Amino acid sequence: MVNFNPNKSVLREEIFNFLASRNPYELNASSNSVDNYVSTHLLESYFRFLKTELSVKLSYSNTKSDGTRKIFPFTEIDLSGETIDPNWLVFKDPKEVLEEYGNTDVLNNRLKTNDLANDYVNDDTYNLDLKWKIPFKIESLKLDGELTVGGLIRRKERSSDSNYQYVQYQAGSGRGPRNVSLELFPWMDWPEGDLNGIPSSNFIDQNYDPGKFLNGDYELSWSPDINKLMDMQSELYEKYPLLFNFQGLESYKNDYVNKENLLAAFIMFEFKIGALSVLPGLRMESANTSFSSFSIVANAINTSGVTGTPTPVSYDRENEHFFPSLNMKLKLNNTLSLRGAVFKSISRPNFSNLSPRTIVDSNETNKEIDSKNPLIRPSIAWNYDFAIEAFNSKLGLITINPFYKRIEEAQVTLYDYFPLRNERIVNAPSGFFENIPAVDSYPTGFLTNSSYFALPINNPDKAEFYGAELSVQTNLRYLKNKFLKGFVFDLNFTFIESKTKYPFFEEVVIGVDNSGFRPKDIIGYKYSTREDKMPSQPDFIANVILGWDYKGFSSRISYRHQGVTISDGGDRLAFKQNFKRDLQLIDISLRQKLFEHYELFLNANNITNYVDERFVLYNNEHRLPLNLNYFGNRIKFGLRYRF
Repeated sequence: MVNFNPNKSVLREEIFNFLASRNPYELNASSNSVDNYVSTHLLESYFRFLKTELSVKLSYSNTKSDGTRKIFPFTEIDLSGETIDPNWLVFKDPKEVLEEYGNTDVLNNRLKTNDLANDYVNDDTYNLDLKWKIPFKIESLKLDGELTVGGLIRRKERSSDSNYQYVQYQAGSGRGPRNVSLELFPWMDWPEGDLNGIPSSNFIDQNYDPGKFLNGDYELSWSPDINKLMDMQSELYEKYPLLFNFQGLESYKNDYVNKENLLAAFIMFEFKIGALSVLPGLRMESANTSFSSFSIVANAINTSGVTGTPTPVSYDRENEHFFPSLNMKLKLNNTLSLRGAVFKSISRPNFSNLSPRTIVDSNETNKEIDSKNPLIRPSIAWNYDFAIEAFNSKLGLITINPFYKRIEEAQVTLYDYFPLRNERIVNAPSGFFENIPAVDSYPTGFLTNSSYFALPINNPDKAEFYGAELSVQTNLRYLKNKFLKGFVFDLNFTFIESKTKYPFFEEVVIGVDNSGFRPKDIIGYKYSTREDKMPSQPDFIANVILGWDYKGFSSRISYRHQGVTISDGGDRLAFKQNFKRDLQLIDISLRQKLFEHYELFLNANNITNYVDERFVLYNNEHRLPLNLNYFGNRIKFGLRYRF
């Protein structure tokens, strides 16, 4: 199977920084094209002998993503010197601030640079999957069932390579590009001595209509003519390619190679003893992974954006796990059944959190560094499920399913970690220092005592997730009334409780420094925790489907609700915490059969125009939006032919 999917888009991004009086407004316009290619090859064979069946699957898949980004960043040059009182900005809704100060003088905008980026990602996955089913029967025990053994060998490799180039139009570096641009593009008006970039008046798109942005709550200002900018970039690159500088920071930070070799084997019994069905199993996994990236020293002064040549860094890791499981079903009678399951599962860290890449700024005033933790281990969960099922030809199927999950070593983020202050950490849990990167894994020549970052770690405290699910599937077909008997119902309600402990560093006094004229407290960092809900876990989920069928007509209306969820652990005292608002979606589906093979259909999605909102809550009182996604309504109507 081969799939090729080209995708092109235009992005306009307006950025307001109300604390920057000189450059309060920025606009990034870009054209993005990505060619996605997927090829999958599968060879599958079955061998049957002595009443057994062996299946062998060989597969190879390749995924490529080849993208080009043409980016044109503008900035406003404001020489008025006016500033906004920062106290007025505290807890202000962005909409209110934009209404007051969100204007830009188009003619004061300048094109800073002319950026061209190429991004290439390649994935190769090889699989060998074996499964052997062996039926058995023991007459003396009145026992019969099936033994299944199998294994999986997988090799996966992902590589990413980015090449970022740019032409500088600002300050002294812009003199050469200015002379060339005025020669190539006689329409360009760029006054001599203007070192802030190319005036935006050369690129204004007079036909730009932003329409209603975010349901009309916010107004967009202006847009450059992106086609004109792309034509300018293409001609400049063709005739003067040496004007394009290599941007090392943007290039190297997205370059990596990840490899994974997985070896797995399992054994599973399935047998029945009277009305009891039992399915025990055991799975073993051995995973060897390697990650390669770069240690980068950022330097805004250099044209490349880096100091020297970034140093290659890599990390290898091995994980071995055993996963037992037990599933059982007991049929009490024709109406009632009991189900139970106990199993161990795994959740692997994101590749991004395992990267050995580090970025440290050569400018000591930029104290925050970019780093992750290649020592993070997978999270392990023990899952316990129990269900009571009742089936009746009139009542339908009713299921009550309590559940419990205990998660060990869940991945969490420890904010404000200072690599050079490890000796000041007190009350650290056992194994803490052995499971974080050593100090020499950073470019220590540029690391300072004030360098810090958000450190991903395995939570030494367990997380718990428990609740109950109620499901009802029924219809009224047993009634004689032709109208009522067409109704069908599918109801599902889930009630959830979750809790975990979020770690943070609490500043404490650990000693006194008497080396100076006056004694000073030595500040240490006490490892502490606070309890809260698990991220992305709502308290309540509801799915309701109401349908009505009559002859060739079929209709369904569905309602889906999911409660508010925490997006992250927030800060140490939960004074600031991110959330995702509750989800409420209503969809309608109608179908009318016309005659054999033909039917009319209508599908309406999100008819209440649900808005996906992420927001931040300060002190459980001040709510400010972080992200709003308007999906809008979607209606599909058509004629379908079924073969």
